[in-house]
Amino acid sequence: MYSENLYYKALESKYHAEIAESKAVLKTFFEKDVGVADHAEFLKVFDDYVSKIASAEENLRALQEHFGW
Repeated sequence: MYSENLYYKALESKYHAEIAESKAVLKTFFEKDVGVADHAEFLKVFDDYVSKIASAEENLRALQEHFGW
């Protein structure tokens, strides 16, 4: 329906970028844990990034379901 609209595309890109950024940060922490020592509450930091992924995925699904066709 609106999948060719520039605002739709911008939102879609935003959600994809949020997912990619969060995955990159988590991958870095998981593979090179040198940065973990700098975070006293590293599990909370990890959880925040996982929550960002979940939220962006949910928003992307809702956008596509209701406006993407």
